[in-house]
Amino acid sequence: MGIEINPIGALVSKVKTTPLKDKQILIATQFLTELKHIKNALLVRDKNNTLFQYISDKDLGQDLQDLTHTLNFPNKFHWFKKDVLNAILHIKYKIDDINDRDVRDFLLVALSSIIVKVSNQESETRYAAIDKKVNAMDAFSLFEDRVKDMIKRMREFSSLISEKVYAKIYQKDSRFIDFIPENSVDFIITSPPYPNTYDYYLYHKLRMFVLGFDYKEVQEKEIGSRHRHSSKKENIETYLQSMKQCFRNFANILKPEHYFAIVIGDSIIRGVKYDGYELIKNIASSTEFRVEQHISYELDDISRLFNKSFRIKGKKEHIIILKNMKGGY
Repeated sequence: MGIEINPIGALVSKVKTTPLKDKQILIATQFLTELKHIKNALLVRDKNNTLFQYISDKDLGQDLQDLTHTLNFPNKFHWFKKDVLNAILHIKYKIDDINDRDVRDFLLVALSSIIVKVSNQESETRYAAIDKKVNAMDAFSLFEDRVKDMIKRMREFSSLISEKVYAKIYQKDSRFIDFIPENSVDFIITSPPYPNTYDYYLYHKLRMFVLGFDYKEVQEKEIGSRHRHSSKKENIETYLQSMKQCFRNFANILKPEHYFAIVIGDSIIRGVKYDGYELIKNIASSTEFRVEQHISYELDDISRLFNKSFRIKGKKEHIIILKNMKGGY
């Protein structure tokens, strides 16, 4: 069972844990063939723009229409070249026509995975616009390559999974998980956001726009974001309160004497450094968990390609194992 507040994270988790049958994989394969008609039509339109510029979109065939007007978000042409956004939307709306939800989600994840690459967003961890040398055909090609790669891995995954084994992903807030029965969980593993280090909603913002999700809801609910602790100037107490609420829920659903593993990093809020291990140890002592063991290592050693704020010397990451002590065990 997975709990994830970010709709992109929930969707990706759902797709990566849902095996597809051969007939479903065939639908995804056939989709690529059908997509070629749109790709070729748009290519003809781009090469012969003078032929189409005097014809209104409503009089053009669906494969030739400019769909960018259907997506309403601020500065969309700051973040996307118009032809690239048009290509992405043609793919998106074609996916929306698929009846099988698992196949539809599978293809949406493939599309989601290329959006930052073909947008003007600098990288997965930097929300700034730059001029990239990409065009509509790049969007089609990258999407096709991604689907083929995912199909290959999905075939292998599906062949290994018994029908008796399944995963259920919920797009929920871990502070509010009363739908999970008490004492029903054998083990919990998680890595919550490190306070004031990252804005998950921000770096997935373009994906959420294209796929039709509300980024503002995620922005407001995300625990430990830079938006909270830098932009809104919240102190460490708001993070601790939210985490204690999560821990109380975890203690409730986890069986007595069972274990909970958490990965957390050190953080800095307005010049004050907070030790991730000490934060979790204090939260555990005020709930029903006991720290059993932990290991720590330099964060700089494992995060060279990540947000530069992670790479401040002396910051550590911690793997902490806790035991549920409820009931006086």
